[in-house]
Amino acid sequence: EEAAKLTALSIVHTSLQNASEWANETGRTWLELLLKEADGALLFGPDGGWGAILDDLKATVKAYHAQLQPIASALKTFTDLANDAIFSVRVGSQTTPLNGFSALALAAFGFIALATALATASHVGLLTHLEDTLKDAFNRHGALQTRKPPAAVAPLTETLVSSSTSDDLAADQGGACTTDEDLHGSEPPKRSPQSSQKPRGWQAVLRCFSLPRNWTSLGCLRDGGSFGCLDGMRCFSMAWVIYGHTVVFAVTPGGTQYLAELLPKGQQFAPGIAVPPDGGKISGWLYQLLPAAFFAVDTFFWMGGLLTAIALSKQMSKLGSRWFKFYPIYVLTRWLRLTPVVVVALLWTTGLAEQVGDGPLWGFQSDAHACKESWWTVIFYVQNLVLKFDSSEPSCLGHLWYLSNDMQFYLVAPLIVFPMVAKPLLGWSLWALATLGSTAANLAISYSGSYTASPLFDQLYFADIYVQPWCRIQPYLIGIGLGVIWQQTSWPSASPGRASLCWSLCLAAALVMLADVFGTHGLYAASPSPWSQAKNVSYITLSRLAWALGLSALSYVCAVGEAPNISIFLSWWPFQVYGKLCYCAYIFHPLIMNAINYASSEYVEYSDTWFASQFTAFLVWASALGVCVYLLVEKPTANLIPLALSALGMGSPRSGE
Repeated sequence: EEAAKLTALSIVHTSLQNASEWANETGRTWLELLLKEADGALLFGPDGGWGAILDDLKATVKAYHAQLQPIASALKTFTDLANDAIFSVRVGSQTTPLNGFSALALAAFGFIALATALATASHVGLLTHLEDTLKDAFNRHGALQTRKPPAAVAPLTETLVSSSTSDDLAADQGGACTTDEDLHGSEPPKRSPQSSQKPRGWQAVLRCFSLPRNWTSLGCLRDGGSFGCLDGMRCFSMAWVIYGHTVVFAVTPGGTQYLAELLPKGQQFAPGIAVPPDGGKISGWLYQLLPAAFFAVDTFFWMGGLLTAIALSKQMSKLGSRWFKFYPIYVLTRWLRLTPVVVVALLWTTGLAEQVGDGPLWGFQSDAHACKESWWTVIFYVQNLVLKFDSSEPSCLGHLWYLSNDMQFYLVAPLIVFPMVAKPLLGWSLWALATLGSTAANLAISYSGSYTASPLFDQLYFADIYVQPWCRIQPYLIGIGLGVIWQQTSWPSASPGRASLCWSLCLAAALVMLADVFGTHGLYAASPSPWSQAKNVSYITLSRLAWALGLSALSYVCAVGEAPNISIFLSWWPFQVYGKLCYCAYIFHPLIMNAINYASSEYVEYSDTWFASQFTAFLVWASALGVCVYLLVEKPTANLIPLALSALGMGSPRSGE
C-alpha cells in the first residue's frame, strides 16, 4: 500500500516539477512559485507528506535488508559453487611434470625409507646374518685375512649389529612390551619394566625408525585409567569427521546435480538439473548427522583441554611457578610432535599430488598451488588467523584450521591452569571469565553479522566464527575445567545418591547432545533457511558449549564406574590402538578423497549407496595410510624428540612416545 501511494505521489511530484520548469521558461514566475509551493505541500504537508512515507519505506527496506543479508551470503556461496568455470571439464592430459617440490618430496621420502630399512634390518638381525654370510664366503675362498671392510665402514657395521638384540625389540616410554606370547592372546601386550640396556648415539637415533619397534609400540596398551572411555570417543569422532568430509570433498567433482540431490528445497538451479520436489537429502531427520559432524572437532578440542589440564596440573603441583622455566620446551616439543606429519602432507601435496593422476577433473584441484604460496601458515599454525585478516592469502589444506586452533589453545593453556592450581579462587574466576568471554564473542559476532548457523550455508560464518580461536575455545576450556577438577578432587565412594546423580547427568547429556545434533532440522528445511536471527544466534552461541558439557557429564559417569557397560565398550582395547592412528588419519584423509574424487572420468552422482560405499572405503584407506605414516613418520618423530632434547641438555634420553 505504501509503495502504491509512493508511486502515485512520485508521478504528481514529477508533473509539478515539469510544470514549474515550463512556467520558468515562459516567464510566468507567479505560476512557478505556485507550483513549487504545491510540490512542497506534497512533500512536507500534513502527517509529513511524501517525505514521511519515504522515511517509513526506508526503515522497512532497512529491516528487510538485515533479514536478507544471510540469504544473500548463502546464495553467493552456492552461486560460486555452481559457477560454470568450476563445473566444467578439461580435455587432454592433466598430469603435471615433476618440479623442484617433487624432487624435495622424493628426497624426503627416500630418506625415510632408507632410515627405516637400515633400522629394521638392524633390529631383526639381518645385518648380523649378512656379515656372517660374508665371513663364511671369505673363509671358503681363503680371503678373510686379506679382504677386510674399510676402516670407516667397520664402526658403522658394529654399531648397527649391536642394536639387534631381542631384548631391545620394543623399548618404549614406560617400558617395553611383554614377551611374544602375549601377541597371540585376545589383547595386545601390556607395558613391562623397561630394559636396562639402551642404545646410545647414532645407534639410538637409527633405532627410532625401526619398524618392529614401532609396530610393537602401536600394539602396546597403557595401564588402565579413569578415562579409558576417551579412546572410544576419539575413534568415533574421527569416523564422524570422515563421514562428513565424504560429502563435502565431493562437491566440486560432483557438479550441480550433486548439489541438487543434497540441498533443501527453494534453491534455484539451471535448466536441465533434476531437483527433488521435497528438497535434497539434508532436509531429512537422519541426515542431520551430516552437518552435526562439525561437533566431532569440538570433541577433539574438549579432549585436548582435558588431557592437557591433567598433565599440567600434575606438573605444576610439584614445580609451582618454576614450571614456566620449561615453557619453551613445552612449546618446542608440541611443535616437533605435530609438524613432521604435516610436512609430509605438504610435500605430497606440492610435489607429487598433481603428478600421480589424470582425468577431465584432475586439473581443478587447488591445494597444490595454494600450498606452494601458503605453506608457512600451516607449519606455523596461523592458518585460521590469516583467513580472517588476509583473505587474499590462498588456503592450503583447509581442514588443518583445526591444528592452528589446537596449537593456539595449547600455548595459552598453562596461563589458565596455573592459577587454578596455585590460587584456586583466582584461577577459577579467570577460567569463568575466559569461558564467558568466548561465549560473549560468539553472541556479539553472530548477532552483529546476521550469520546463518552453518558453514555449509554461510562462508562468512566459517571465516569469521567457525575457525577463530576466540569463538572455538569454549569446549577446550570446559575440558580444562574438568581436568583440573579430576586431578585435584577426591570423589566420594559409590552410593545411591551418587548413582542417582550420575544417571541424571547421563540423561541430561543425552538430551543436550541429541538437541545439538537433530535440533538443526528446521535450519536445513528450506533455502533460504527459515530460522530467525534469534535462533541462529542462540545456536551459534550455546551449541558447542552444551556439547562440551554433555561430553563432560558422560566421561564423569564412565570414570566413576556408574555406567560400566558404556565404559567397557568405549575403553575396548582396539579403540586404544586405533586412537594412535587418528592424528595421521585426520591429516591425510582429505588427500585420499581428492585423489579418488578428482580422478573420476565423470561427475559424481550422489545416492545413499554411493555415500555408504565411499565412506567405508575412505575410512579403510585413511586407517591403512594412518598405519603407514604412524610407523614411518609420527612414531619415529616421537622417539627422536627425547634424544634431541637430551643432546641439547634439556632432558634425559628416553625412547618414548
